[in-house]
Amino acid sequence: MIPYTIPCKRKKRWTIAAAAFGLILALLSILPYLPTAVAKPSLEKPQGPDPVKAASAGWQLTEARVICRGQTVSLKDGTLSGGYVVEATATPIGNCTLPAGRGRFQMTITSFLPSQSATSPRAGYWQVRGRWSITSYMAAKIGKLKNCSPAIARGVLFAELPFNPATAQGTITALLNLVMTPDGGRRSAQVKGRFCGNERFEGTIFLEPHGN
Repeated sequence: MIPYTIPCKRKKRWTIAAAAFGLILALLSILPYLPTAVAKPSLEKPQGPDPVKAASAGWQLTEARVICRGQTVSLKDGTLSGGYVVEATATPIGNCTLPAGRGRFQMTITSFLPSQSATSPRAGYWQVRGRWSITSYMAAKIGKLKNCSPAIARGVLFAELPFNPATAQGTITALLNLVMTPDGGRRSAQVKGRFCGNERFEGTIFLEPHGN
């Protein structure tokens, strides 16, 4: 059987076509990595409501309870109190449309009191830091408790107080932030806010308008 050979001109055309096809594939593969500055700006408005529309948005914390009092130890530079854990029922207020919705609020608090002999201007005041989360009751029921789940709101609370909330009663006004994952954890945005309530952290979380 005589083998079939491609004529020279046809072979050249096939070579050029294959090279062109390879170039197209290469261009398509690098498109996602091109600078965004060359892209035309979209004139469409973002879809969906802003999770935080007004300063009144946030959560009302009720039925607060102390889960653990923690421990307090004396150090060379001051007094450290850790492991203070509180829980409460969180109910959305205002224009809060965050996916976490109504759920269980939990926070673990660590406080430090610099010694009176310390040169710090904060000597005599407890430096309070709490890591808090709100898990929606629906997420708890269906078992979707992943760290990146939008059904879980997480953040950090900061306060400077004349008393230790783990051992004394008093009114608390604190700053806090909320880390939102609006698209299921692929990116995050921080929202600032404040807490007003008592030492069991029964009170109100107010969130600033998103973007401020």
